[in-house]
Amino acid sequence: MYVNYDLMIEHAKGELDRSIKELRFYRMYTSKLETGFTRKENIRNLQNRKRMLEQRVQMLKEQKNAQ
Repeated sequence: MYVNYDLMIEHAKGELDRSIKELRFYRMYTSKLETGFTRKENIRNLQNRKRMLEQRVQMLKEQKNAQ
């Protein structure tokens, strides 16, 4: 079965870029709006999402090279 890894990698990179921008925006503009615990929890979730997407891009690159 043929899998278009280039398309999948580009899509994952787009999601990664979007999550990085979202994390930056959240850090910049929510300091006065949310309490410490809620803000930390949301930042932690956004960082975990960013890490997951980085791993996904890396995994797709490895799978593409292995093929």
